[in-house]
Amino acid sequence: MKTTLDQPGVTNEQATAEAKAFVQQLDKALEAYSNEGILVLNSGAAMNKPAANDITANVAANMGIKLQN
Repeated sequence: MKTTLDQPGVTNEQATAEAKAFVQQLDKALEAYSNEGILVLNSGAAMNKPAANDITANVAANMGIKLQN
């Protein structure tokens, strides 16, 4: 989303469309984990995050998203 907003001349409608497409893509990615019985949590809401259980990089890679450090 930040990438979209950083582009000069992006309209509110374009940003909204990009956001909706992202949400649909994320829902589809999370559905695959749900179908496998894997619980996915927002890491910001987790009390602890064992590195071996963090699938953030996997979800991002499956969605074609480059994570920022």
